[in-house]
Amino acid sequence: MQEIDIKSLRQIQLGILDTVDTFCKENGIKYWLDKGTLLGAIRHKGYIPWDDDIDIGMLREDYELFRKSFKTDRYKLITVYNESNIFCPFGKVVDTKTYLVEDNKYLLSVNIDVDIYDNAPGKNIQNVFDKRDKLRRLSSLSKQTDKELGRGLKGLIKRVRRNYLRSKGQNHYLFEMIKNATKFNKSETKLVANFLEYGRCAVEKSVFDSTVLVSFEGKEYPAPVGYDRLLTAYFGDYMTPPPKEKQITHHFIKAYYKDKASDLDKNNLYVMSYLTKD
Repeated sequence: MQEIDIKSLRQIQLGILDTVDTFCKENGIKYWLDKGTLLGAIRHKGYIPWDDDIDIGMLREDYELFRKSFKTDRYKLITVYNESNIFCPFGKVVDTKTYLVEDNKYLLSVNIDVDIYDNAPGKNIQNVFDKRDKLRRLSSLSKQTDKELGRGLKGLIKRVRRNYLRSKGQNHYLFEMIKNATKFNKSETKLVANFLEYGRCAVEKSVFDSTVLVSFEGKEYPAPVGYDRLLTAYFGDYMTPPPKEKQITHHFIKAYYKDKASDLDKNNLYVMSYLTKD
């Protein structure tokens, strides 16, 4: 069983991105390169050299259109609404011809993240982020495997707690995170924020009024017209690379082509349910 190397992994991710880009153009859905991918486009005209993933962003209304309509034979959008074992409240577009093991725990496919921006209050915004962090911790605990919880009395106590959390529903705390993130969407606000991911980024809604094309790995993709404001909110002085010791990936992943990974050991992995329906 041969692992997919970083060059091939990126080509698979770019294939997903190109498919999403075409679909969004054909269906009038606004999206943009987001977070580290946007930073890579502006600073490097491609991937950050030590990065291994792709992020795109959408406002909630565009995401809902995308969620309800996107699907191809090869690529699939997995969300809390169609994937019982998902571990995040935002979407992932996956390449179903591949496997990806993340953090030695989750089994899904090579993917790109779809980040979602919701209306944000001008006051007490930190309360929304604080509640998100609490709900994320509870969600993480509810999805721990027996191996992670360990043995003995401590392991037993942890399993009782985990089972109690699970009794509320497989994705209960992820849905609670979405509820927390969307509670201002019926109000007029000047700010929007990514309440579902890590970090505490909130920017003026005008940042996303329109998009401009930027170069990424030899092709052009949309970026928010206010990308400087967005990148500054996320990274501060974003044109200055971090010191060498911090130029490392923040993910631990291994990827394989599905038709060449029949001997992949799935024991003790949290397997996404869509992979069991093939």
